[in-house]
Amino acid sequence: MEESPATAEPLIQCKMFFIAVVTIGQYQEQESKSIYNFMDITQVQSGNDLIEAAKQNKMPILNASVDTIPNIYDIEDADKRTVLHYLALNSNTFIYNRLLIKFQPQAQVWLKKEDKYNLQAIHYFVYSGKIEMLDEIQRYYQPKNLLGMASYKNDVLAMIQIREKLKDEKVCCKYKDSVTPLHLACFTKSDYAAIVLMRWKHPLNIQDANGNTPLHIAAQNNNYKLIRKLIQRGGSVKLKNNNNQLPIELTTDPQTLDALKSFRFSWKSLLLQLNLKPRKRSAMQALVFLLFFSITNFGTIFLVQNAKSKDQSNGSFILFIIIVTLFSICFFLVSYSNPGYAKTNNEQNLKEILQKLEPYEICYDCFIQTPISSKHCEFCKRCVLRYDHHCPWINNCVGNDNQSLFWLFLLFLFLDFLLLIILGILQLAQNNATLSSNSFTILIILTIIECLFMIPLLNLILTQIRNYYSGLTTYERLILGKPSNKKRESIIQKMSFVQQG
Repeated sequence: MEESPATAEPLIQCKMFFIAVVTIGQYQEQESKSIYNFMDITQVQSGNDLIEAAKQNKMPILNASVDTIPNIYDIEDADKRTVLHYLALNSNTFIYNRLLIKFQPQAQVWLKKEDKYNLQAIHYFVYSGKIEMLDEIQRYYQPKNLLGMASYKNDVLAMIQIREKLKDEKVCCKYKDSVTPLHLACFTKSDYAAIVLMRWKHPLNIQDANGNTPLHIAAQNNNYKLIRKLIQRGGSVKLKNNNNQLPIELTTDPQTLDALKSFRFSWKSLLLQLNLKPRKRSAMQALVFLLFFSITNFGTIFLVQNAKSKDQSNGSFILFIIIVTLFSICFFLVSYSNPGYAKTNNEQNLKEILQKLEPYEICYDCFIQTPISSKHCEFCKRCVLRYDHHCPWINNCVGNDNQSLFWLFLLFLFLDFLLLIILGILQLAQNNATLSSNSFTILIILTIIECLFMIPLLNLILTQIRNYYSGLTTYERLILGKPSNKKRESIIQKMSFVQQG
């Protein structure tokens, strides 16, 4: 549809689009403009009044030029941009349609003309949010590589529409200097677009012409939230760019440095290594827990029973067997239980809810409206209803549907280790002659380890008790303590509504 020239407003303002030239690394010359800076609109006059009119969206001049200038399609500025590029940038479909109608024989060639960033007019239409112009341009030719423009603007709806309209559109399309949509999303801190691209299997460690991965770009732009997402899903902190720089060397921002450092191995970050770095559920952590449980349990019981004489009561051994049996049942039930996964949707559902909800109310991994008190788990790759936490001991999330089982698991685990500590201390206190010096030493070590394990176990139990009486999950209590933002405020409002109801 054509727009009335009376209502057309200049959309390009110098202060909005004069984006400072960002040097990735510290080696790229300013003269060699990259695709990252394609919206750095130069202030240098092009020498052509029509180009300047198109830049500033001056409707009277543009309107008159359609009928008075014969070779408009040949006019370019120093950046090789045509009138169509600037009309698209200003969403000026009125003059755009008039030109294509009048110069229809030259329309296809004109539309295909690329600027110095290898971008056509349709790329600027997508950038300016006029995704509907894709249908118009498809009458002349089949465009490609549009996904990056929508990613640059964090326009997830446009991204979905592009994939619907262009069946051959590649998720990892490449622009000038081998820059991809994920590079552009990281450059502009377009978190939602980046998450969707990752769900669409965009390569995470792909490098541009300067050797920068998306993680390099995110670090350069201090996007610590996206850095954590990239690393959790497989982004490498060890890849170097062409200037031999790691991502961590491209930033001085404290939060960004913390996000990058937290995934480096150190004793201080060992817990983060175990709980944050894996990108998928792994049975290894649960197996390590079971191995630790088996060694401490059967080691202690063997030493204690071996030191007893035949006429002594085996009541403690029978109690141990009962507790271990109940613990084992609870462990396997909670490990393989459904914690309350939210049902995922397809892209069509996401397209519908994008038109109804605020961006922060949507899970871009599951393509659903984020349920109340839920969270997307990076291990399980699903949203969990009433999410509490992901427990590495059971290799599963704790949520709405398995909270009770988890409490029983903790109860029997606590009783088990309490019994082991009591038996170990009693046996050590007796200093029984039947216990050899080596066995005595091993029993001391096992008892100390069991006492140390009780510290995090008691902390976890007390946390769950606190959650029960406060009516909140661990995740909800963490949200309440975080800095204010729209997503946090939305979650708190929903929590308040549920508690009042």
